Amino acid sequence: MSGFGKVLIALGLVLVAGAGVWLAARPADEGGPADVRTPPTPGPAATAVVATTPAKSDVAPAPGETEPQAEDGGATTGFIVYYFHRTIRCRTCLTIEAYTKDAVEAYFADALANGEVEWRSVNIEESGNEHFETDFALDRQAVVLVEMAGDRMLRWKDLPEVWDLVGDKASFQEYIARGVSEFLDE
Repeated sequence: MSGFGKVLIALGLVLVAGAGVWLAARPADEGGPADVRTPPTPGPAATAVVATTPAKSDVAPAPGETEPQAEDGGATTGFIVYYFHRTIRCRTCLTIEAYTKDAVEAYFADALANGEVEWRSVNIEESGNEHFETDFALDRQAVVLVEMAGDRMLRWKDLPEVWDLVGDKASFQEYIARGVSEFLDE
């Protein structure tokens, strides 16, 4: 095969792969996949971060490091259930956000109403939110529980199994409810 033929084949593969990514990112009602149940598979670097990142941190940041601040820069006392995401999101990411929000609202309605628990969806690519990526060692969209005292973070916990459970709404929401309840009781 000539060099030109190889270039054409490579270009065709790139176009097909690009079209697949574009279609996968579109909602079902716009021609995207009707149901996405498989979480993204992290690459070697992401796996290393996940393997070495503790699920919970009760240790204050080292001198010189900044503590996570409330999203609006103001003081918050209580518990925050965060869903951290990027600007461009797939159907699975949107589902994780919706299931988490629904679970928090259903299982913790009283705590939300009295301000003990807050729900926040945060785009870490928006100006001022970039610090969350390093604060919580984010390598993917994530549900993170945080306990705050004023403007000081006391502890946090990642709920990584949301990716494994997104295909089963009931199990997913039970996992969120159990995770938040255990975190509140610690």
